[in-house]
Amino acid sequence: MRTMSGQIVLAIALANSLSMAQTGQTHAINDFESPGCLTKVRADHSRVSLVSEQAGQTGKVLQWAISRKQPWTAITFNGVPSDVRSYRKLQFRIRSAAGVSQTLAIRFENTSDEFLAHHLQSISSSWETVTIDLPKMRAHGKFNPKRVSGLVLVFFNIQNTTVFLDDLQLIKAEGGWKYTDKELVASLFGKKRASKVKRIETANFVIYTDSSAARSKFPGALEKTCAFVQKHMGGTQLKPKLPVYIFQRPSLYWEFCVRQGESMDSAKLSMGHGSGEYFATYYQSPKSAVVTHELTHSLFHRDYGPYGGSWFQEGSAVFIEDLHQKKSSAFTFSSRLRSGKYLPLKQFMESKRLIDEHNVRGGPKNAGSLYAQAGAFFEFLMRGPYAAKMKNGVRTIAQSTDDPARVIALLERTLGAKLAEIEREWLKWGAKPPKVKKR
Repeated sequence: MRTMSGQIVLAIALANSLSMAQTGQTHAINDFESPGCLTKVRADHSRVSLVSEQAGQTGKVLQWAISRKQPWTAITFNGVPSDVRSYRKLQFRIRSAAGVSQTLAIRFENTSDEFLAHHLQSISSSWETVTIDLPKMRAHGKFNPKRVSGLVLVFFNIQNTTVFLDDLQLIKAEGGWKYTDKELVASLFGKKRASKVKRIETANFVIYTDSSAARSKFPGALEKTCAFVQKHMGGTQLKPKLPVYIFQRPSLYWEFCVRQGESMDSAKLSMGHGSGEYFATYYQSPKSAVVTHELTHSLFHRDYGPYGGSWFQEGSAVFIEDLHQKKSSAFTFSSRLRSGKYLPLKQFMESKRLIDEHNVRGGPKNAGSLYAQAGAFFEFLMRGPYAAKMKNGVRTIAQSTDDPARVIALLERTLGAKLAEIEREWLKWGAKPPKVKKR
């Protein structure tokens, strides 16, 4: 082992000193007190102006006025550093004139397709300070933290709303926009269990687990399942590698979901969840349907996109899950089609989250039946009379929107048929679907 020279030691000490000095430093994205500050703000389908925070005060805040319904409405702040890697938090004050219950998307954008996102579920009529950890924001597309073009706030399908903003700033911290490995493990598994967690890296995954069984059995099996999903769905090697969180038992997984913002009741409905950012579940057989299902979600998000609505996303996962279990979703559901125990397509596609639907009698609007219908309908789209047109349509829909009316219109344009006609074709094909050809 070579001994480091005094110059190298001094350089490292200086770098560490600078890093610590930077912790807590702030960067003001926009100062609404400065002349010309509005030149750094662009409003789309809306208006911005400066107003006094309270009557008689001289201090100014940004007023964002939205007076008519548009597919989307946004404001872009251009005073963001192009490289945000050293920043840990985004902080700002916000209120609305009368309270807003609709989601506000907050994005650091490279382009409209490549961004780091967080969603604010509602806005109070009183001033509140919002602090967002950049490591908790989700990357879409090939987001690059070194070429940020601006901070964008977006509403979809909203009208007659006035929002006020002030004190937009970025705050630096050690580790910057990504958690250190130690921070990540503590945030995922809790500080008490952090010492039990092992990190395992494979060709496509970075696995974190506190389960001794998962350490030996999961990595290889997960790679095999990944190869199966990619073979039948398409896609390439995962870059960057997908983080996977495997908890020792269900209760620990549910606690993780609660730390991510879910209610405990909602968490208990789930045996796992996957996205383009990560895949999480508790330990079970690596060959289980749950693992295949949630891994499909992650790969589908990465290769195609996260949109299209719950029926579309769940349909793709159920379809691949059943294939892995050597089953056909369409064949399994065919008896329900023949007996009329299904939800008409328009109503089905308007379901916000299939997992939230409950019917104690087990009818067609029960979550289990809706998942089965999603898989059957997705298989129809991929294998039925519209298969050739749907081949490119999957990506188009997955990158579009979750708004049901717009998704239906997009599906109709893609297939060249109205929804009623598509439904008739599905009922005819799905009542006696052809066997799946072996691949």
